[in-house]
Amino acid sequence: MLKNILLYLSLVLAVLIAYLHISALENYYYWIYSWFDLVVHFLGGVLIASFSTWFYLSLSHIKEFNYSDKQLIILTVVNVLVISFLWEIFELVLWVSLNEPNYLLDTTLDTLFALSGSIFLQVLFLGSRKFLIK
Repeated sequence: MLKNILLYLSLVLAVLIAYLHISALENYYYWIYSWFDLVVHFLGGVLIASFSTWFYLSLSHIKEFNYSDKQLIILTVVNVLVISFLWEIFELVLWVSLNEPNYLLDTTLDTLFALSGSIFLQVLFLGSRKFLIK
């Protein structure tokens, strides 16, 4: 049951993030509201974490892929960091210049907020799972 919720949450978040991103580009929200980018990155971290957790739980019926909570958290955090890093490279290649002011700070904050979103989802998920098991 909880595993299915993670998949549905991933779908809803993907649609929401796409909507927010397109709206932000069309209405200049990223430039008007300096914090808007961080909200999107936080939600992106929640999205990656929810999908990663769902994926790893879907493999749990295979003995080699039956992860403990600690392993699940580590795998999810690694996924978020790798995808965040790849996203920042994507931004750099397409439209961001290293010469932009605060580029390093922006990239660091983006990654930290994605990581915060991941941790938020893991705390919520593991807390819910322990509550439902008792």
